[in-house]
Amino acid sequence: MPGHAYSLPAKYCRIGSLLQQVSKAVCSRCYALRGRYLFPVVRKAMEQRLASLSHPRWVEAITTLIRRSGDAYFHWHDSGDIQSLEHLQNIIAVARNLPKVKFWLPTREYQTVEAYRRLGGRIPGISASATRRTW
Repeated sequence: MPGHAYSLPAKYCRIGSLLQQVSKAVCSRCYALRGRYLFPVVRKAMEQRLASLSHPRWVEAITTLIRRSGDAYFHWHDSGDIQSLEHLQNIIAVARNLPKVKFWLPTREYQTVEAYRRLGGRIPGISASATRRTW
């Protein structure tokens, strides 16, 4: 996918860490747990991004970075996954701030997405690869 991505450490995937233990599950062969994702500088950057998720100005900062990049596409989590309902809500806030950008959010955290929907939330302009649909 063209454009930038936001990587988090795959070892912190909530559902993915369970699926890693199932030999035939897609997460058992996770590309983000090997190769260049193991370089110390890459691991450190992903850990810093994970720690930044709770920062009160995260939405504003990420919106600014994506806007300044000029990219028409943005890939959430080429490594890692949604960490919480608040994380998903913040991703959606970024998408609402940037309606011209097409976002791709591959996720196995279906229960978080469904919890958001049950609360009446609508997910605008984010394509999900696991289901090949726009929510």
